[in-house]
Amino acid sequence: MLRMGVVGGQQQWRCSQFVWSLTRASFARTWLALLSVLLLFCWIATASYADETTPWHIAVAGPMSGDSARLGQAMIDSVQMRLDEVNAAGGIQGSPVNLLVYDDQNSAEKAAEVAQEIGDDPRTLAVIGHRTSGASIAASPFYLQKEIAVISGTATADIVTVANPWYFRATYNNSLQAEFIANYMNRILGFQTATLVSSNSVYANSLARAFVESTSKLPLEITHQFSVDGNSEDLDLDMADIVAELTLLPDSGVVFLAMNAQEAAISSAKCVCRDLCCRCSARTRSISSSRTCSKLIRC
Repeated sequence: MLRMGVVGGQQQWRCSQFVWSLTRASFARTWLALLSVLLLFCWIATASYADETTPWHIAVAGPMSGDSARLGQAMIDSVQMRLDEVNAAGGIQGSPVNLLVYDDQNSAEKAAEVAQEIGDDPRTLAVIGHRTSGASIAASPFYLQKEIAVISGTATADIVTVANPWYFRATYNNSLQAEFIANYMNRILGFQTATLVSSNSVYANSLARAFVESTSKLPLEITHQFSVDGNSEDLDLDMADIVAELTLLPDSGVVFLAMNAQEAAISSAKCVCRDLCCRCSARTRSISSSRTCSKLIRC
């Protein structure tokens, strides 16, 4: 029987959890750490020509509206809390630090527009963001052109920092987490076969490729692969079909979900539903690598 709960919410996960899950508190700490790094950068960069009458400006870019607005608000709250502390202590070289907020709606197209707007604003010293890999990749060329330092605490696609020496991250990349998970599946759980289910986002594609590469170095064979459209209104039905098929496959092994958080939650729910209705195969376990709902689900 599957035992479930909500990560960081009213209920608690009672199933095994092998990859850390970001709660609201740890999410805030991540952005606070990023701001501390940027403030140190700004202090060094402005030490020789500080003007106490001129404030410094740091931009934060993320989903300030739409379905992920609560995550964008968490970015603002944590960064502003740290800025309040810095300014109360005298600012940087005597000058206050102000926050400029930009809404990319977790959209690659909007992120590119926001990055261009930030780059055209001469006040901006550095940027915190963007939240997703797709938005970060779309915005990257504009920051590179203007030579503006950017740091993300959540964009894990490898390419985010590969092609831009001005783009940094304070988290693992997809290659690292895929390698960790593949080794856990094989060396700890003892699986020799796996099923890969991925969606079509930049993050998911990057993670899926990294997982395939990682399993090729282990006695862990990917026997089945499924791809779904994460933007489809029928995602729940598509996942129900996949879960139904997996219950009939003798070699499905461990199931790896290369998906965003919401997609992975739907997939996990379908696995639970299948288990409650007709007792899913005891051979099948599901692992979601999503940052906010990474967990081991045991049938």
